[in-house]
Amino acid sequence: MNDEIKQESLSEDGKKKKIKSIVSWTITIVVCLVLAKLFTTFVIRSVEVDGGSMSTTLSDGDKAITDALFYKFSGINRFDIVIVKKKEGSYKDQELVKRVIALPGETIEYKEGVLYINGEVVEETFIKDEVKSITGTINKKTLGDDEYFVMGDNRGKSADSRLKSIGLIKKNEIKGRGMLRFMVCVKKDGNECIKRKLIWPSSVK
Repeated sequence: MNDEIKQESLSEDGKKKKIKSIVSWTITIVVCLVLAKLFTTFVIRSVEVDGGSMSTTLSDGDKAITDALFYKFSGINRFDIVIVKKKEGSYKDQELVKRVIALPGETIEYKEGVLYINGEVVEETFIKDEVKSITGTINKKTLGDDEYFVMGDNRGKSADSRLKSIGLIKKNEIKGRGMLRFMVCVKKDGNECIKRKLIWPSSVK
């Protein structure tokens, strides 16, 4: 009789341990998923390039990781690639990948393919001369304390700060900085990328 009671007790203990183990693993998995979601929302973000406004630096269908947190402490520099999300206008709530050209408080001017910041020539080494020539004329414009002027690298096909529908970018409309590309589009069906391949992650500048 005693042996039977002991066996039942051991059996119950085994069941309790198994339930505790399942609960423990479930909690661990849930916590990990929540932390992963928080990390990929507030620390780094996965971004897909839509369109050719940043060609040839970035191509339509490229996938990359962007810093969504640390830039808030280190700040935005000229020629940084940023993720912009407009809060109003015809591009409201759309995420745009652009390059910062002028910073808060600066005066920008663009004429005959040359960029002037505060009256001084600034070289744009990331694009070719023929691209500079189609940028167009940007009359002298002084930015406010919380404003950025952004453009795409493909100046002929980029909706950016040159358009009234986008205009100057507020600091709180910048949602990420920098691009670590890890996937490229290798096959399209019309405008849609239907096949990608992984590449060795590389910083895009």
